[in-house]
Parts: sequence; structure tokens; C-alpha cells
Amino acid sequence: MSNKRSRQKAHRRREKEKKEATERQFEELSQKVSQLEEEKEQLQGALRLASDTADAEESPESKEVVATFCFGEAAVQLQLTRGAVVALTARVMADIWKRLVHKMAWCLERMGGAPFPREIHFERQIEALVREMIEFYWALVDYNPTTLSWLPSINVEDPSAPGPSTGDPRDWPAILESMLLSEEQAKLLLEFRREWLRETGLLMAERQSLLARLESIDDIEEGVEFASSHLEESGRVMELVRGNAHAMHICRTFYISYANTTMWSPIQSARYSIGCLPMGPDTTSLLACLADQHGEPPTEELIMRAARLGAVTLGPHPGVSSDGPTASAADPDICGGTATDAVSCLGDAATSAARANAGAVASSGAGALSDIGANSCNGANSGASASSGAPSNTDLPSCIAGDWRQAFTTPLRVLHAWDSGQSKGLHPG
Repeated sequence: MSNKRSRQKAHRRREKEKKEATERQFEELSQKVSQLEEEKEQLQGALRLASDTADAEESPESKEVVATFCFGEAAVQLQLTRGAVVALTARVMADIWKRLVHKMAWCLERMGGAPFPREIHFERQIEALVREMIEFYWALVDYNPTTLSWLPSINVEDPSAPGPSTGDPRDWPAILESMLLSEEQAKLLLEFRREWLRETGLLMAERQSLLARLESIDDIEEGVEFASSHLEESGRVMELVRGNAHAMHICRTFYISYANTTMWSPIQSARYSIGCLPMGPDTTSLLACLADQHGEPPTEELIMRAARLGAVTLGPHPGVSSDGPTASAADPDICGGTATDAVSCLGDAATSAARANAGAVASSGAGALSDIGANSCNGANSGASASSGAPSNTDLPSCIAGDWRQAFTTPLRVLHAWDSGQSKGLHPG
């Protein structure tokens, strides 16, 4: 009997100890929760204060809405201010792009089997989506070229996924086939490509000339009394090099914008964007495939022809020996390496002044380029640095896309306003 009481007493003691331990644990947890709640309140207060301070310091310009998205819905779904675009990450850019293209694919699928009135409805939806996509591109060109430069090489379906291990995952022949280009469109696009590559080659020639000039300054061995003047000269040339990088960015984005707003229809633009999935678009590669199908010279060759001719026209810069390291017809090192490297300077993935260490300006003339195409575009023979946005030489013939130097002073959203090409149905889809 006593053993039973002892066991009961021990059990009650253990239960009491368990209860006390549970109460202590509960008390400790309650204290931790209170502490976390207090820290949370402090953090939220700090975030509110930081946000209010940032809003107060934010300029009126940064609050300007530069991109609006409905994503196929009746009401606005998202608006981006200039400040938001400046801070945009590659992942967020990819998410926006993916949402636009997925909606285009949805509309195209339903448009195919829809009766006439509904077909028009879906077609207009696609036009609106393409317009939003182009306006998003323009905003990135103006305010975040660094993030834009990732678009052709990022997996927009899964931005964290590693890049393709071998080759380009995009099937360019299939994409071109899906776009249903007319013979007239294909012809114009090939001329457009030659024009673009010619301008790029001329820019590269001047960049090489500037780099040679910079190298010649560094190689000169003079006394201390000349050090200051050499430093000043190096600074001036570096400013030109930075201007050249900007010129390359302006030139490339001008031609991409023109192609997507004027050279093909919204339906074709949608098919192009859908066909590129899971990657973003790459207009350089698309046109290279079209050129290959029509027996046109490869991208590297056309760039190098223009670059060599530009180098001959430019001649050596002051202070550079005639037998110095200037570009020549036999010199493939126009873009920092080989002719293949030249393509990376042109390609969408290498865009932006932020990612380009150097660019060049086309102040030189091209003359009659029978092996490249027509004469250089207006402004190429102006004798003024393109980085300054100098006026064009109006004696030269107009090009398909016009003078890209206009984009130094006029935004692409104005130069390539939607009503100037697409809304007129320039090329039926």
C-alpha cells in the first residue's frame, strides 16, 4: 500500500515538474514573441521612415510614369515610374516580359479558331500587348540599359536557371517561318540589316582609331614637364571613348526599335517573341538567320568590311604614326579581338553604355560601298562626331531607317511613335 502511495506521490511530483517546466517554457516563448513583435514594430517604423525620406528626396522626374501595363485586361495592372525602371532588376524585367509574351500566345491561340468579330478582338489585344512591350523596351533604353542588356540572354521563364550549355536554344528558322514574312518584307529587312551592320562597322573603325590614339599617348616617353599635357590628352581621348560607347548603344537600340515598330506587324512581332521563349528576343540573330537563308554575307564579314573602309577613311589620328597600330584592311582586331568578337559588340546581349567599355562614332565617310550595300546613311559623312549628335549631311541618300543620330536628341518613343508605322498596317501579319 505504501509503495502505491509512493508511486502516486512521485507521479504527482513529476506532473507538477512538467507543468512548471511547461509554464516556464511558455513564459520564455511569450517573452520571445513580445521581443520579436517589438523588433518588428521598430523595423517597420524604420522602413516607413526610410520610405518617407526616399519619397521626400525623390525628384519629380523620377515619379513620372514611363511604362503602363494592362496585360490584356481592361484596367491598368501595373505602372512603372522612371525611378522604378532605374531600379529594375533582370528578374523583374524577365517576369514582366514573360507575362506579356504568355498573354500574346494565349490571344494568338484563340484568334486562330475565333469567328470574325472575335478574331478582331484578339488581334487588337495583341496590338496592345506589343505596344506595351515596345514602350517597356523604350523605358529600359532610356533609364536602365544595363538591365536591358540581359534580355536576349536570360531565360525569361526561369531567370535563375543556368544558361544553355550548348548553342542557342532558339530555333531561328522556325521563328522566321512562323512570322510569315512577305517577299517584300524579307528584301527590305536584308537591306535594313546591311545598313545597320555598315553603321556598326564604321563606329568600330573609329573606336579602334581612338584606342590607337590612346595607346600612342601612353607610349610616348617624355620628361616630367610633358606629363601634364599627356594626362590632359589622355583624358580628352577617354571622354571620346566614353562618348563612343554611348553612340554604339544609341545606334543599336535605334535599329532594334525601328525593326520592331516598322519592319513587321504586331502579329509578326508577337510570333517572334513567342518563338524565342524561353529566352528573350535577339534581333541580330533573327536577321542573321534571314540573311543566311538568302545567301547574304555573314554578320562578321559585313561589319569588318565597313570597319576596314572606315579605318582607311579615318586615317591615323594626330600623334599616331602612319605605321602605328591603326586598323587596316588586313587587321581583324576591330572589336578588341577577332571578327567574331565584332558580333558581340553589335549583339543585343552586349548592349548598353554601362556594359560596353568602348564604342565609336561614325564621323567618317563611307563612299560607294558596292560590296556592303548602298551609301552610308545620312550623317555618316558629316565630319562631326556622332557622339555629339551632330546634324546630318542632307546631301546623302536617305536610308530605310533614317539617321540613327536623331536618337541623341529625340527619344525613340517619339522617333518611332506607334502611329508612324504599325497602326497604318505597313506589313500585314
